[in-house]
Amino acid sequence: MKRQDYDLKELKERQKMQLRHKAMKKGLEPEALTGKHPPKIQTASKFERRTDRRTYDDKKKLFEGGWDEVIKEEKEKFWKDHYEEFMGRTVTRLPKWFG
Repeated sequence: MKRQDYDLKELKERQKMQLRHKAMKKGLEPEALTGKHPPKIQTASKFERRTDRRTYDDKKKLFEGGWDEVIKEEKEKFWKDHYEEFMGRTVTRLPKWFG
């Protein structure tokens, strides 16, 4: 029983060291991968001087919209122009034989 506990401690320690080295290779803090939770995602470059002071909602809004919004506006404009053109046309009368 004592030997088994010692082996488990040894394995945990070895795993911790491997995770430390892995974190250092990736450029993270040495203790980043050894804790309970994964490291936080960094939205700004680590080489920038100022830290990112934006809230989570502000960062989330950066990824919303984009091309979807632009395409939607273009389609709306296209539809409006063509609708006005259609409604502004002269109405031609059909021949009597047509019905």
